[in-house]
Amino acid sequence: MRKILPLLLSLGILWAQKVDLRRVVLNAMEKNPDILVAKYSPRSAKNMWEASKALFIPKISLTASASKDQQKPSSIFEGSSERVDTDRESGNLQVLQNLPTGGQIIFSINQGRNYTTNLFYQLNPSYTTFFQLTLSHPLLRNAGISVTKQNIILSRVQYEKSLLDFQEQVNSVVLDVVQAYWNYLYYLEAYRVKKESLRLAQDLYRQNLEMVKVGKKSPIDLVEAEAEVESRKAELIEARNQVENAKENLKLKTGMDFIPDDPSLLEPPKVERESLNLDSLLEYARAHNPRILAARKEVERAEFNMKVKANALKPELNLQLVASTIGRAGDRVLYKDNNPFSGIVVGKISGSPYDSINEALRGAYNSVSLQIKYSMPVKRQREIGEYRAAVADYYMARESYRKTLAEVEFAIRSAWRDAMAAYQRMMATRKARVLAEKKLEAEQVKFSQGASTNYMVLTYQRDLANAKINELKAILDYNIALFRLKKEAGLLLDTFGINF
Repeated sequence: MRKILPLLLSLGILWAQKVDLRRVVLNAMEKNPDILVAKYSPRSAKNMWEASKALFIPKISLTASASKDQQKPSSIFEGSSERVDTDRESGNLQVLQNLPTGGQIIFSINQGRNYTTNLFYQLNPSYTTFFQLTLSHPLLRNAGISVTKQNIILSRVQYEKSLLDFQEQVNSVVLDVVQAYWNYLYYLEAYRVKKESLRLAQDLYRQNLEMVKVGKKSPIDLVEAEAEVESRKAELIEARNQVENAKENLKLKTGMDFIPDDPSLLEPPKVERESLNLDSLLEYARAHNPRILAARKEVERAEFNMKVKANALKPELNLQLVASTIGRAGDRVLYKDNNPFSGIVVGKISGSPYDSINEALRGAYNSVSLQIKYSMPVKRQREIGEYRAAVADYYMARESYRKTLAEVEFAIRSAWRDAMAAYQRMMATRKARVLAEKKLEAEQVKFSQGASTNYMVLTYQRDLANAKINELKAILDYNIALFRLKKEAGLLLDTFGINF
């Protein structure tokens, strides 16, 4: 048990330090600077879309007013006093609702009170309640759901396009991270190969040193071997510098603090041939590639805008219907002998604002008016110009869509060919590496028997190092080509479980 616990602990530490490709990509989703900046674009577009919906939120307005007038009587019917005082108070409630078809409904309630010293007002103070319903609606120009909701529809399309643009940017970032990850692994392995190549050169130098001591080799052979050792040390220094640069690049793109220097802690590249059907990838890309979908959204936007501008070519024909009802009540003043000129008040019948409201609700006094207005400019130069510009924009968006579709299909075919070629190159370089190992092994046997030279052994050592690096390059090129192919087909994010 005492031996098992340290083993389990060391395995846990190893697992915690292992950095596979998916972990790196998911970390980039949270910390990559390009993504952190780009993610605000769809947020802004969504807020604009939500703001445009305010068009159909009812608007309520309240108005209160009060006034007091003093006038000199201009008629005997205004009484015998030197002035006439009039006090007025009113309140108005109005609710406005825009209609999806282009019109609007306004419902208003007005409640007023009027008091005057004028003797000939039968109700004093008087209360007036006024209910009014107004319907205004265009019949030709500006009529229809599309025209009325154009800002909402265009904002929605813009929001959807911004999501697709963001998705395309995420695709590009993910592919950059994948390339940075495999490049880092390449330089790590290349450093290991060069380190092994240096060790072989140092072993050869020690063999030459022993042979020089016993007289089997001349000192010039030792100089040749030593020069090769120093040359490979310089190559190793350069390889280490490339490792550090690749490591910093991967940190920058992912925001990760810990990047292991041990290749065994990184995900091994795929070396098996992946079954890829080109026609299926092309068909999938047409339905899922964000560049294609964004270009299609542009066509949708331009086509809709063209329809809106076509509607603006129509003449204006507007309908307005106004229906109202009024109620009036108040204190009824009774004069002696029903003669207000006497100025003698013999009684009063009280009234209240509620009486005027009830009377208005009963519809005792109604009015209805209908108005139709037709208008058309003498010359529709601006509207025609805007419509023609919208038509041109539509055709441009449609051609741009076709161009994008062709570019994506070309990129998929190119990436598919690159992947197939990289796989074949990987197989060829693997055979070349095996042959280079056999050649070096045979040459070293000949060298130990005195049948070969330093030059031949060092040449075969370099050939083996180059063969190993070429094989590694072909393997990683194959993996990068696979991910590039998935990116163009719209499959890259699904590969890492990134869901939009």
